[in-house]
Amino acid sequence: MTDPAGADPRLLRLSAALLVEQAVRSRSRPAELMRELVDGTARVHGHEIAFLCLRRGAGYRLSAASSVAQIDRTGPLARWVEALARRLQPPRGDMAVRLPSDAEIARPDADWAGGLPSCWMWLPLPAPNGAVEGVLVLTRRSPWQDADRLLAEPLAGCYGHALWAIRNRLPDFPRAGRRHALAAAAAVALLALIPVRLDTLAPAEVAAADPIPITAPFDGIVADVAVQPYQAVLEGDALLSFDARELAMKRDVAAKTLDVAEAELASLRNQAFMDPDSKNKILAAEQRVAVERETLAYAEDRFRRHRLTAPEAGVVLFDDRLSWKGRPVSTGQSLMTVAHPDRLELRIDVPVAGLIPSHAGADVRLFLDMDPSQPVSARLSRLGYEARPIPGGALAYRFVAAFEGDVRALQLGARGTAKVYGDSVSLGYYLLRRPWAAVRQFLGV
Repeated sequence: MTDPAGADPRLLRLSAALLVEQAVRSRSRPAELMRELVDGTARVHGHEIAFLCLRRGAGYRLSAASSVAQIDRTGPLARWVEALARRLQPPRGDMAVRLPSDAEIARPDADWAGGLPSCWMWLPLPAPNGAVEGVLVLTRRSPWQDADRLLAEPLAGCYGHALWAIRNRLPDFPRAGRRHALAAAAAVALLALIPVRLDTLAPAEVAAADPIPITAPFDGIVADVAVQPYQAVLEGDALLSFDARELAMKRDVAAKTLDVAEAELASLRNQAFMDPDSKNKILAAEQRVAVERETLAYAEDRFRRHRLTAPEAGVVLFDDRLSWKGRPVSTGQSLMTVAHPDRLELRIDVPVAGLIPSHAGADVRLFLDMDPSQPVSARLSRLGYEARPIPGGALAYRFVAAFEGDVRALQLGARGTAKVYGDSVSLGYYLLRRPWAAVRQFLGV
């Protein structure tokens, strides 16, 4: 039996080439074939680093490299290899294997380029129709010989044919397969006609229905807040008070001014018996007294209103209690609201992109973030007609829904996702509505 150690090296390389050709032709997936070209062919060519660039339009795209699982096409090496493939691409019909010189390679002056081997082999991969499927670039540190090029040329044809076959492979549809495809298409068409209810999802919040706003009756400074957020109050309970020192001072000044005016009026009336000219001054004095009485009544009314009370029983809704103490407020500024916990509504912010045809009385399902497993039923009562900005910068339409059934288990301020239902449409329209809208917006038709 012949000793393998004494076998002719040329026969061993030829045997390896036949094994590589068999392995290349047996690959059925593109990823497996490209991995075989950059790694498996080293048994024949003895390269250290290999790059596979596939033809894409007028240029090349780096698709595989030896010992690399995934290509980073944004890196400098990938961009340089692709540019090199475009610059050294052979003229049409020239499929010869080349050994480009250092001047043709023109490696860039970079740290990563210094580690590349200096000897290169250029293998165009021809397709049966004469086109170039790609380029296989092999590098190593020892010079390439003519024997390497002669062996690489027929293998390059095999590589190109395998790439062409796997990239242009057509599916095999036998007669039974065509019948199955037609049956599947008919089933999809029938499914597309199934009626379903149009719906949209939107963020929602449980809010008070018809809350009573508590506003500042005049400009002033909040002195004290007598309640806590979400505290239950009865009608007449104290809510907050303003700094009354200035109000008391104005009341006292108005009272003393009224006393002076009344004293002057009384004096004029006493003088009228002795001095007829003083009768002409009585009318002006009486008008002044009337004005000062109105001023005092206004000052006393403001002083009485420096303490705000609950207009009816409910819960108080406002921000942090301490944040209001000492804060200056202006007339009409909202301070808090008094709401009844049993009168609730659902406020829904429907995004502009999610708006669907709907109407008052449409079904709504609320899925609370705190308990999404228990949906709550509601019905639309009001629909917003104008989009307004919401937190986050988006535009949305405000819809309001009335809850159905007992709402005592719901908590004011609870948030979740509301599913608003619309009219019945076909399943095909339901699935293609948004993609079709996006295509129309993109194309402008």
